[in-house]
Amino acid sequence: MKRLLIALIVCFGFTGNVKAEPSFAIKSLMNEPLSLFDFGLYKLDKKIQNLLMHPNFDIEEERGSAFVSYDLDENIIGIFISFHSVKKATNIICNGVWEFAHSNLGYNRYYTGGKSSLPYHKKIVTSNYIKMFSHSGWQNKNLPKNYVEKIVDIIKINVSLRHPDGSTYKKCSGMLTDDKPMFSE
Repeated sequence: MKRLLIALIVCFGFTGNVKAEPSFAIKSLMNEPLSLFDFGLYKLDKKIQNLLMHPNFDIEEERGSAFVSYDLDENIIGIFISFHSVKKATNIICNGVWEFAHSNLGYNRYYTGGKSSLPYHKKIVTSNYIKMFSHSGWQNKNLPKNYVEKIVDIIKINVSLRHPDGSTYKKCSGMLTDDKPMFSE
């Protein structure tokens, strides 16, 4: 009992008023609600940032940059991965970066006996994305049952490799549900 009383006194002692007021802009933003969609995009962005730290993402000893955004007009969640000073960019490198991101975002296609086990694998993928686009263990009952599948269907991975002079000379992109990316220069 004595320890509990001391712990409470210490806790209340450290939670005193700091007298720091947030600015008007910060107050305004804090009054805006955060949707589960926003929170999911944030978690997806964190996952991509963690992927960039993987040794397989080293190209010519350079770490790439990445961000996630939602395009309201196209209804696409875009994952943009870019390497800014690649001297020898090829479709193979671009494809390798796309494949690595694709597989680490949980959408490998497994084949058993010549047949795709995609429906089973899609269950695994959607369960991973349910964790991203929900609070831990809680889901809104008003959401459609297949909302995560619809989210997975609109995720697009974009990779660009830039020459040290700043010009982009290799690009590839594809939906998360695609087998391989499309290339452009």
